[in-house]
Amino acid sequence: MNVCHTLICCFLLTALQDGNTGRVSAKTHTGQEGGDITVRCDFLYSGRRRLFCKGRCEKGNILIDTTKDTAQSGRYSVRYKKNSVLSSDFLYVSITKLQKSDSGQYSCGLERTVLPDSYQDFKIVVTEAPTTSEPSSTLNPFPTSTFLPSAAATTQHSGRSSSSPSSSTSETSMNEEPAKRKVLFWPVVVVGAVVLLVLLLAAVLLIVYIKKSEHSCLFEQEEKLRAHQDGGGSL
Repeated sequence: MNVCHTLICCFLLTALQDGNTGRVSAKTHTGQEGGDITVRCDFLYSGRRRLFCKGRCEKGNILIDTTKDTAQSGRYSVRYKKNSVLSSDFLYVSITKLQKSDSGQYSCGLERTVLPDSYQDFKIVVTEAPTTSEPSSTLNPFPTSTFLPSAAATTQHSGRSSSSPSSSTSETSMNEEPAKRKVLFWPVVVVGAVVLLVLLLAAVLLIVYIKKSEHSCLFEQEEKLRAHQDGGGSL
C-alpha cells in the first residue's frame, strides 16, 4: 500500500512540475522585423487542447485555441507533434512577418482532462531589419552649353550616310556595265575575224594541194602513155 501511495505521489509531483515548467524560467527568442519565428514547447504529457497566447492564457490573450494537431489564425500558427511515452511531446508555435509590436511575453500550453494543465512562458524580441546605406554623392548634371545629339538623329544621320554610298555604288555599276560590254565586244570581233581568215587560208591551201595532186597524177599518166607508145613503135 505504501508503495502505491509513493508511486501516485511521484506521478502527481511530476505532473505538477510539468505544469509549472514555463512559469519558472522564460526563455528569450529573437527575430528580425519582417521575418518569421518558430518556438518549440516541450511537454512531458500530452494534452487535448493546444493553446498559443500573448501573455498568460487568459480571456483576450488567446491567439489560437484548438484540439487539432495543426491550426492557423492570420500570422499565428501551431503544430503539435506527439511522441512516444518515453519522450516529450512538442508544440511548435510560429509567427510570420514579424512586427515591432510582436515583442513581448508569450505562452504555449496543453489543457488536459485528468492531469493538470501545462504552460510554458517565453519572450520574443523583434529587432529592426538592417537598412542598406545609400551613397551620399550625386552625379553632377551636364553643362547647359553642352549639346548631345539624340540617338534618333544620330541613327538617322548614319542611315543617310550609309545609304548614299550604296546608291552611288549602284549608279556607278550601272554606268560601268555598257563600257565593259564595249570593251569585251572588240576582242571577240578580232578573234572571230582571225579565226575566219585562218579557215579561209586553210581552205585555199587545201584547194591548191588538191589541184597540184590532180595535175601530178595526170602528168604521170601521160608520161606512162608516151613511154608505152614509144616502146610499141620501136618494135
